Amino acid sequence: MVDFGGWDLPQQYTSIRDEHLAVRKAAGLFDVSHMGRFRVTGAASFDFLQGVITNDLGRISRGKAQYNLLCNEQGGILDDLIVYWGDGGFFVVVNASNRDKDLAWMQERAPAGVKVEDRTFELALLAIQGPRAEALTPSSGLADLPYFGFRPAQVAGVTAMISRTGYTGEDGFEIFLAADRVGQVWDAILEKGRSEGVLPAGLGARDATRLEAALRL
Repeated sequence: MVDFGGWDLPQQYTSIRDEHLAVRKAAGLFDVSHMGRFRVTGAASFDFLQGVITNDLGRISRGKAQYNLLCNEQGGILDDLIVYWGDGGFFVVVNASNRDKDLAWMQERAPAGVKVEDRTFELALLAIQGPRAEALTPSSGLADLPYFGFRPAQVAGVTAMISRTGYTGEDGFEIFLAADRVGQVWDAILEKGRSEGVLPAGLGARDATRLEAALRL
């Protein structure tokens, strides 16, 4: 276990090599609950986000997500993040070490009627990544979920939001769910995939798979 952005996270569960190969051959299960999760709501939330991120939200629609940069007034990068456009507003996932800074920066600039709320400790976040991720995720109706799409789902009997925005060079899904139900879903995924070679994966495998796929760390 190592300190990562103020969180105790596993560098590895078994070995970085075995976990890396599990992601490439079957699937790896990552607990990425350390990532910051903000809810942005209000009539002017689209215009607000459009003014603080670098990508054009007008290129997507509800049920889709978009990779973005959050910049300061001089164009310097504060963080990279993903914006999810839902029916009731927007969801923004930021990096753990920047969560407090990003939250304060956005809240200071939010206009009247726009609320930016930190939901990090209410919601857990799991990621199952690998070529067998679709078959081994205990949820139905995933085949037609597009890349960088998301929707409500039942995962192992738990109400969740599931997205397809993986960052390992493989197919995969991210599962947003109530923090007090995360153990149930984690165990269900490992039980379903155990015979297929699914392993829990730590920070080492996460960074190694990203590096191999030429994705930014």
